Amino acid sequence: MKNYLLTLIAMCALSFLTHAQDAGQGTVEINKISQPCVKATYSISADMVEGALKKKFSDAKLGSSSKATDGFRV
Repeated sequence: MKNYLLTLIAMCALSFLTHAQDAGQGTVEINKISQPCVKATYSISADMVEGALKKKFSDAKLGSSSKATDGFRV
């Protein structure tokens, strides 16, 4: 019984820590056409998020272009 209660308390406490980002569906206009997208709000700086995405795309060999047009990386 003690293990069950301790596990329940730990899971409740950890659920409050999992709200690090707020992600959802949205739309964005590209070339005057509305496109579906995923929007996320992070609690860290934009430079850190952009750097992490660049590294992830580079590691996955999805492109390493540094050109940005209208807030979108090409």
